[in-house]
Amino acid sequence: MDSKAEVKHLAWLARIELDDNALEVYSRQIEQIISYFDVLDNISLEDVQILQRSVPYTNFRDDIPTQSNDNVLSVVKNTKDRFVRAPKMV
Repeated sequence: MDSKAEVKHLAWLARIELDDNALEVYSRQIEQIISYFDVLDNISLEDVQILQRSVPYTNFRDDIPTQSNDNVLSVVKNTKDRFVRAPKMV
Protein backbone atom coordinates (compact mmCIF):
# COMPACT_ATOMS: atom_id res chain seq x y z
CA MET A 1 0.00 0.00 0.00
CA ASP A 2 1.38 3.41 -0.83
CA SER A 3 1.63 6.13 1.78
CA LYS A 4 -1.03 8.32 0.12
CA ALA A 5 -3.62 5.59 0.53
CA GLU A 6 -2.55 5.08 4.15
CA VAL A 7 -2.74 8.81 4.90
CA LYS A 8 -6.11 9.02 3.21
CA HIS A 9 -7.34 6.09 5.32
CA LEU A 10 -5.95 7.64 8.54
CA ALA A 11 -7.66 10.92 7.68
CA TRP A 12 -10.90 9.06 7.17
CA LEU A 13 -10.50 7.30 10.54
CA ALA A 14 -9.82 10.66 12.23
CA ARG A 15 -12.70 12.27 10.36
CA ILE A 16 -10.34 14.83 8.83
CA GLU A 17 -10.87 16.11 5.33
CA LEU A 18 -7.64 16.48 3.35
CA ASP A 19 -7.40 18.10 -0.04
CA ASP A 20 -4.94 16.75 -2.62
CA ASN A 21 -2.25 19.24 -1.61
CA ALA A 22 -2.47 18.31 2.08
CA LEU A 23 -2.53 14.62 1.19
CA GLU A 24 0.66 15.07 -0.83
CA VAL A 25 2.39 17.03 1.97
CA TYR A 26 1.47 14.59 4.74
CA SER A 27 2.38 11.57 2.63
CA ARG A 28 5.80 13.04 1.93
CA GLN A 29 6.32 13.88 5.61
CA ILE A 30 5.35 10.39 6.73
CA GLU A 31 7.75 8.86 4.22
CA GLN A 32 10.51 11.08 5.67
CA ILE A 33 9.64 10.02 9.21
CA ILE A 34 9.65 6.34 8.27
CA SER A 35 12.98 6.69 6.47
CA TYR A 36 14.38 8.30 9.62
CA PHE A 37 13.23 5.29 11.64
CA ASP A 38 15.21 3.16 9.19
CA VAL A 39 18.28 5.26 10.06
CA LEU A 40 17.60 4.74 13.77
CA ASP A 41 17.24 1.00 13.25
CA ASN A 42 20.76 0.86 11.83
CA ILE A 43 22.45 2.57 14.78
CA SER A 44 24.71 0.27 16.73
CA LEU A 45 23.97 0.36 20.46
CA GLU A 46 26.53 -2.24 21.52
CA ASP A 47 28.90 0.33 23.06
CA VAL A 48 26.16 2.38 24.77
CA GLN A 49 25.76 1.94 28.50
CA ILE A 50 22.26 1.67 29.87
CA LEU A 51 21.32 4.65 32.04
CA GLN A 52 20.56 3.91 35.65
CA ARG A 53 18.04 5.75 37.76
CA SER A 54 19.96 8.42 39.73
CA VAL A 55 17.30 9.18 42.37
CA PRO A 56 16.49 6.35 44.73
CA TYR A 57 12.82 5.64 45.28
CA THR A 58 13.21 6.31 49.02
CA ASN A 59 13.58 10.07 48.43
CA PHE A 60 9.91 10.53 47.57
CA ARG A 61 7.47 11.84 50.14
CA ASP A 62 4.71 9.66 51.46
CA ASP A 63 1.48 9.86 49.53
CA ILE A 64 -0.91 11.02 52.23
CA PRO A 65 -4.36 12.30 51.20
CA THR A 66 -5.37 15.63 52.72
CA GLN A 67 -8.55 17.65 52.72
CA SER A 68 -8.41 20.55 50.28
CA ASN A 69 -9.67 23.91 51.44
CA ASP A 70 -9.99 25.18 47.87
CA ASN A 71 -13.47 25.32 46.38
CA VAL A 72 -12.71 23.70 43.03
CA LEU A 73 -16.30 24.02 41.89
CA SER A 74 -16.08 27.82 42.12
CA VAL A 75 -14.05 27.92 38.89
CA VAL A 76 -16.21 25.42 36.99
CA LYS A 77 -18.93 26.91 34.78
CA ASN A 78 -21.39 24.03 34.74
CA THR A 79 -22.12 22.22 38.00
CA LYS A 80 -24.98 20.39 39.59
CA ASP A 81 -25.02 20.03 43.35
CA ARG A 82 -21.42 19.11 44.18
CA PHE A 83 -20.57 17.59 40.78
CA VAL A 84 -19.11 18.94 37.51
CA ARG A 85 -21.46 18.61 34.55
CA ALA A 86 -19.91 17.60 31.24
CA PRO A 87 -21.39 17.10 27.79
CA LYS A 88 -22.77 13.69 27.02
CA MET A 89 -20.13 11.70 25.15
CA VAL A 90 -22.09 8.72 23.91
